[in-house]
Amino acid sequence: MANILHIDSSPRGDRSKSRKLAKEFIAAWQDQHPDDVIIYRDLRQTPVPHVTEDWIAAGFTPPEALTPEMAELLKFSDGDCKLKCVKGQKLRSNELLNQR
Repeated sequence: MANILHIDSSPRGDRSKSRKLAKEFIAAWQDQHPDDVIIYRDLRQTPVPHVTEDWIAAGFTPPEALTPEMAELLKFSDGDCKLKCVKGQKLRSNELLNQR
């Protein structure tokens, strides 16, 4: 069983040729590998925040020493992304088609 990370990043949405091509590829792959896991990320809908000096400092701070501000900076990279990216959760490949 394979794990595939499918990332869409085009700001063009439904007009994007790369999104269409990737969607067609994933559909064809799923036909041949129905048990594989597809992880989907849409960077247009859920952009990844920039890495800043404050974020790096928070990342190197022991958890017990984090300030509330530091914890907030790390929230996305520490897993909040999974809550924001509904389609980004691990899905069986046949469930991905139903989510689109």
